[in-house]
Amino acid sequence: MLSLPGNFLQCYDCPVSKSIEDCQSQQTLINCSDATRACFQTSIKYDNSSYKRESHDSGCVDKSQCDRYKKGDIGDCNDLKTLGFTVECLSECCHEDGCNKENLLVKSKCPAFVISVTILLPSLLLVLVNIY
Repeated sequence: MLSLPGNFLQCYDCPVSKSIEDCQSQQTLINCSDATRACFQTSIKYDNSSYKRESHDSGCVDKSQCDRYKKGDIGDCNDLKTLGFTVECLSECCHEDGCNKENLLVKSKCPAFVISVTILLPSLLLVLVNIY
């Protein structure tokens, strides 16, 4: 259900954690402020030659920030790049109550598999028909 004007959007919030599983095990449902109209999840992986780490976070964000977040334009990521780290930043926003409870950053590979099978199966059948 979408949040109506004047109502608080509810998002899952977790402290910055080492893994998405740690984040999810510590998350709590919070009310976002009126100006904040999106829930988010962020994963940051960073390393240099001697240091490697990742962090995960979720909570509320102003929905005007979602396009920047999706492109990896996140304050912590930019700061780490400035310090010389190799950085991979992933983030997704969603706009319904509690929508960031599950991992938003895992993309399903099923559609690509289904498309591949749909294209290859008729070709295989055509080859088999021509052989016999």
